[in-house]
Amino acid sequence: MGSMIFRSGTKLFASASIGMILIFFLHTWAHFNPLSPNKADSRLGAVFQAMRDYLFELGPGPKPSVLDFFQGMSLSMGLFFAYVGCGNLIVLAVAGDVPGLIPRLALANALFLGSIIGVMFYFKLAPVVMSTVEILFLLAFFLNRGGRPQP
Repeated sequence: MGSMIFRSGTKLFASASIGMILIFFLHTWAHFNPLSPNKADSRLGAVFQAMRDYLFELGPGPKPSVLDFFQGMSLSMGLFFAYVGCGNLIVLAVAGDVPGLIPRLALANALFLGSIIGVMFYFKLAPVVMSTVEILFLLAFFLNRGGRPQP
């Protein structure tokens, strides 16, 4: 399967898709090894405690805290990156030789990542790995327009 994925004309797209899976691993690692509150930084500890203490009233069901919501969304985002990266590789392995497929998928991925990067920059975050993967998807789009992957 690896040789089917990394044929001429699909290498950038495949590399960017693997980059999406890498983002999942990095994001998940950072989630479980955060800049967590330590005894030396009482202000950050107070923020985490406030997030733990503030509960949402969602009716008769559970009452999640802001920290629960934050953690759930954080892990969901990481899982979504893994899903998209794996899905790209599966499509590439099964139908990667379909004319025009790679540029279309690369553009869809670039738009998805670009929107997330835009949101992150708006909130003053610098997603270096995501930006690198974005560049790979854009290169895959621009370098493969109209072309057909070669075996």
